[in-house]
Amino acid sequence: MSSNNNLMPLDRLFNGLIKKFNPQNAKDLNITYKFVFKEYADPIYLEIKNQTARLLPKFQTPAKIDTTLTTTHEVWQKICFKELSGKKALFLGKIRCNGSLKNFALIPEIFNKEL
Repeated sequence: MSSNNNLMPLDRLFNGLIKKFNPQNAKDLNITYKFVFKEYADPIYLEIKNQTARLLPKFQTPAKIDTTLTTTHEVWQKICFKELSGKKALFLGKIRCNGSLKNFALIPEIFNKEL
């Protein structure tokens, strides 16, 4: 997936992620993620609250952000399709996590996928 022509639109990637959401693994969680993609101006906000996962509207900046993940569209797609683990991406400097690393580590559990 080295060519940008093979990149799935971010909204489809995130909608696919939300379809894999497992509310049983999100009990008592109240986390707001901010995804910053280096090639795009607008961040994407993902809220896990009351055993639901939802993308916040682009015009709605949350009052609190627990974890900010900064990467590229290509790297995030590779993580979503299990071509690259989140741990390896972090180790290689392909993704940066500001805030709780624990929240980053919870993503595979919350969304029934491996990082």
